[in-house]
Amino acid sequence: MPSTTTAAWRVGADVGGTFTDVVALGPDGRIVPMKVLSTPPAYGEGVVAATTAAITTAGASPAEVGAMLHGTTVATNAILEKDGAVTALVTTSGFRDVLELGRLRRPTLYDLGWSKPPPLVPRRRRAELNGRIHADGTVDPPHTPEDVARLAMRIRGSGAAAVAVCLVNSYLRADEERRVADELRSLLPGRYVTASVDLGAEPGEFERTSTAVVNSYVGPVVQDYLTALERDLVAAGVTVPLLVMQSGGGLLDAGKVGRDRSRSSSPDRRPV
Repeated sequence: MPSTTTAAWRVGADVGGTFTDVVALGPDGRIVPMKVLSTPPAYGEGVVAATTAAITTAGASPAEVGAMLHGTTVATNAILEKDGAVTALVTTSGFRDVLELGRLRRPTLYDLGWSKPPPLVPRRRRAELNGRIHADGTVDPPHTPEDVARLAMRIRGSGAAAVAVCLVNSYLRADEERRVADELRSLLPGRYVTASVDLGAEPGEFERTSTAVVNSYVGPVVQDYLTALERDLVAAGVTVPLLVMQSGGGLLDAGKVGRDRSRSSSPDRRPV
C-alpha cells in the first residue's frame, strides 16, 4: 500500500445515491465534514467537489492532502441496476449451464411462485471450449489455439465488452486456464478478461464461474469510474494515490482495483 504523509490532511470520501460525504482530518486532529449532492452518472465529480470544499473550508490547499481514501458502491450498483458490461462466458464443453443451475438452492422452499433471478450472462453468450481438465490435472484433449480462435470470433460477434473464463477443474491447472484467457486477450483487444483461478483457485465450478462473471461484469464500470476520478482529483490538485476500501475493510491502490486484466497476465491479480 502506498505510504501517506502524516503531517498532512487525510480525506475520506463515501458516495451514496443521494449524497456524497467527505471528512477531512487535519494533522492537528481537526475534523471538517462536507456533504454535497451526488452527481450521477459521473459520481466522481461529487467526490472532487466535496473534497475541494472540505479542504477550502479547512483553510488548506489540495496539495496538503496526504491521503485520499474512498469507499464506493459503484460495483454493487452496477449489479443491482443491471448496468454492468455486456459479458460473455467461456467454459468447458458440457458445462454451459452451470452458471444458471447453481446449487439448486431456493431461498423460500415452499414458495411455488418464486423464480430464480436471470444470470448476468444469458445462455446465448456462453461459449463452450473443447478439451477437458481431468481430476488428476491432465488435459485431454488439449485446448487448441484454433478452438480458442473460434470462440473469440463468436464473442466478438456477440458484442461482449468483457469475458469470464472458467474451465472445469482449472484449480488443478491454473496455467491452462490462464493460457486460454491470455489467448482471448490477444484475439479480443480492449475486452476485459477474467480467469476464475486468478480470483480463487478452489474447487466449486459454480462458485468460481459466478465470481469470475461478476468480476468481468463490473470490472469495466469500476475501471472507468476510478480512472476518471483519479484524473479529476489530480486536476484539482490532489496528487496522492487514491486508496479504495475493499469489502473486508482494507484499502487497496485504485490502480490495482480497477486494473484491466486484458493488459496484464501477472498471477498477482485481485478481484474488483
